Amino acid sequence: MEIMSTLTEQLLSHLKQNADNINSLYSRFPGKYKSNEALILDYGIAFENKSELSILGEPKACYQNCYEIMLNRPDLYYCEGYAIDDNLPLAVLHAWLVNDKGEVIEPTWLDERKAVYFGVVFNKDFVINMSTETKSYSILENDYMFDHKIKMNGFTSEMLNNKFHKL
Repeated sequence: MEIMSTLTEQLLSHLKQNADNINSLYSRFPGKYKSNEALILDYGIAFENKSELSILGEPKACYQNCYEIMLNRPDLYYCEGYAIDDNLPLAVLHAWLVNDKGEVIEPTWLDERKAVYFGVVFNKDFVINMSTETKSYSILENDYMFDHKIKMNGFTSEMLNNKFHKL
């Protein structure tokens, strides 16, 4: 477990550093959050425990994998945020699933990775509506299609799952 806590600290450090750099570059951006990193640092929660459940999707298709699995599994929740693992010490924008216990189900990366995640759990209806409107799977990467509405104002209770987030 010690490696996981260290990885979480490393992930949070990367996010803070990136957010600070982007804040200085985009100081004129009128929104509350100038970067996804700052947004996720404010609303995100750490996910360090993995579920025993194994579902394998397509490589390099994390958003689509999680979206499609979420549609067929009402017991799993769609998440987006950042992840880091012991093989690649970079904070990567990523999607994953969690169960009711907050355990990660990782359908895209190989199981042997020791990864940690920091992000938000979305309401299923919000994910479906966004995907329908954008004709894409990612929420954070497609915020620009709505004039950066999420970065302008932050998340609302309609967007985030209240089982995991109290707004």
